[in-house]
Amino acid sequence: MSQPDPPGLETDEPLWGGRFDTAPASEAVALSRSLSIDVRLAPQDVESSVAHVRALEDAGLLGAGEAAALEKALRDVGEEIAAGRFAFHPADEDVHSAIERGVT
Repeated sequence: MSQPDPPGLETDEPLWGGRFDTAPASEAVALSRSLSIDVRLAPQDVESSVAHVRALEDAGLLGAGEAAALEKALRDVGEEIAAGRFAFHPADEDVHSAIERGVT
């Protein structure tokens, strides 16, 4: 797949960073950080992402090999998070963006 990286992966710029000319107040940034709380949702996030991959395969948008590779990558990241081995990054705004980064 030769699509560009999703926003936020190649830099520390937040996912919403392209929408604003200036950064929000540091208090607003701190308030919006939810990773320390929503990391508990990692298993559900992985399962919903696997379901999405399967739906894309069923729709013919992903081949069987692509779907299998994505599902394995998602499950591997989920296992790393559960075992405490996943390296979270400062640019990870939430558990979903962390999982996405781990897969890509």
